[in-house]
Amino acid sequence: MNALTRTVQQALASAPVSLRELARRTGISHVQLARIVSGERNATEAVAEAVADALDAIATAAAKESKRVQRSLTNHRRNAE
Repeated sequence: MNALTRTVQQALASAPVSLRELARRTGISHVQLARIVSGERNATEAVAEAVADALDAIATAAAKESKRVQRSLTNHRRNAE
């Protein structure tokens, strides 16, 4: 197993969404992703790039929603005063 595969394994294992959701977002079957996680297959550069892109999109969406909730909380606190 190479370093790229280990890194992709760790990313898949710690992702904030399921393998099926990552499969949907990457266009890679959940079976192939599961085989990478289990060590049955090595990750290719294309898989690594697709996983990275999907995780970036998830992080961007989560950060946007976090800021929205923080603004709402700030407004709520102002109105409570």
